[in-house]
Amino acid sequence: MPAIFSPKKLFTAALVLVAHALVVAPGASVERATVVAVAYLVARALEVNTSPWQVLAVAAVYVVVTRPLNVLDAGFVFTFAATAALLTVMPWTAAW
Repeated sequence: MPAIFSPKKLFTAALVLVAHALVVAPGASVERATVVAVAYLVARALEVNTSPWQVLAVAAVYVVVTRPLNVLDAGFVFTFAATAALLTVMPWTAAW
């Protein structure tokens, strides 16, 4: 793993993201973005070979478990639908 992606730097980035989320105005969108980013960074730091779909699933499960009523929010649906669309289109654009 290159030095730029050392576990120490990845964990530090995850902590900075959590601190940022605690400082900015609280909201479901901030929480969702932070959960996805922290899940990805921690997986990379622990050298877990995971797909973006698994990170998205972990974030969705976390949000549903901690705030079940968020599933009724259009922002929740659009966030995960848009991310899923990007993950679906990404391989096609990478080959292009």
